[in-house]
Amino acid sequence: MAEYVKVCSNCGSRDIEMSRDIGYVPGLTGSERYFCRSCGYESAPLLIDVSNAEEDLQKDSFYKISLIPINTIDQDVENIVSEIQWNGKEYTTTGKHAVLDQYRHTIKGNEYSNTIILDLKGIKTGHPNYKIMKSVVKPKYNIWLDIGIHNDGDIFDAFTLDANRVICSSICVSSMQIYEEAFALSDNVLPCICIYDDKVEWKSSDNEKNVYRVIESLKKIGYDEIILIDLKRLGRNEGADISYASRVSETFSNIIFGGGIREEDVLNFKKLKLRGIILDPEFN
Repeated sequence: MAEYVKVCSNCGSRDIEMSRDIGYVPGLTGSERYFCRSCGYESAPLLIDVSNAEEDLQKDSFYKISLIPINTIDQDVENIVSEIQWNGKEYTTTGKHAVLDQYRHTIKGNEYSNTIILDLKGIKTGHPNYKIMKSVVKPKYNIWLDIGIHNDGDIFDAFTLDANRVICSSICVSSMQIYEEAFALSDNVLPCICIYDDKVEWKSSDNEKNVYRVIESLKKIGYDEIILIDLKRLGRNEGADISYASRVSETFSNIIFGGGIREEDVLNFKKLKLRGIILDPEFN
């Protein structure tokens, strides 16, 4: 017997929820409507026979994510999208900047499924610029937000900014316990392992450095999707380490890989067993 599931009519993802529109009342306001967490599209869902849909869903739900670092430390409000690199201790800007609205227009044709916004001030100091974040985080852009999660209170603050998902990066947390607390608080927290020379970068140096052991620990906590960022390649315009991404994706499922990935690399990375990829910011 056929078994049907509801999926987004735009991208085919099963990660959908009842409409957030205040004017929609389930059972009373016409056709059933759902909001898709993967692409941000709201529509009447499709019913698909799961016995025939697995291959198509896997193909259609691949994440292609735009990384937008927001420099709220020393830039004017209008000129805040910055190219970043890792200097061994923290994110640094390269001097390349763009106006946010113009930048979004520039990358529009690349058909990203999601957007990650990094609050560079929040990540560096633990004090996000909420005024600027409120102006750039909009539900229609399907924002995954990293404001620098240092404790469970930061998670609540991030969700008040209308973030679709909240990213918890290893460079900001002091121990694995933060990931345990985050998982207990929300299903929409996404762990991000930042690596440099194949070692995990933490806020504290007393934590496990082995990438595979950290991923395994996060999986045991209950996390399904995990971001892995290669800090050494980020912002260098030298391309990403596809062989490393391949090895990790052969061992663990649902890895979202980033760090050095450019538009011309997308097709090769889609051949791997990754859940998705994160592309470096683009500047002319």
